[in-house]
Amino acid sequence: MRRSIAVPAVLATCLFFAACGDDDSDAPAGDAEPKVIEVTIQDGTVTPNGERVELERGQDVEFLMDADKAGELHVHTDGDGQTLPYNKGVSTLDLALDESPGRIEVETHDPDVVVVLLEIR
Repeated sequence: MRRSIAVPAVLATCLFFAACGDDDSDAPAGDAEPKVIEVTIQDGTVTPNGERVELERGQDVEFLMDADKAGELHVHTDGDGQTLPYNKGVSTLDLALDESPGRIEVETHDPDVVVVLLEIR
């Protein structure tokens, strides 16, 4: 008789803790790994060139730059936007985003090109 009481008690305890687990399906994706985007700027040619890149809300971006001269990436976010300077050669630029769903253009002005269009979902 004692065993029949213990089994339901153990099952109820397991169900309670499973319900209290870390199901963060409603939480923002701020814990998602950064999206890595490789950017090459050589002899006036930019790669990628206007590609769409999907992000989860709260997901950061890491630009791996390879440029033949120093310059800036311009990120058109809400407000004033952001400017990310880069040096000649290989560098890494980190972009933290806390934006609502929508589109964000990332461009350079030398040459004048939209590098990527970030789509936050």
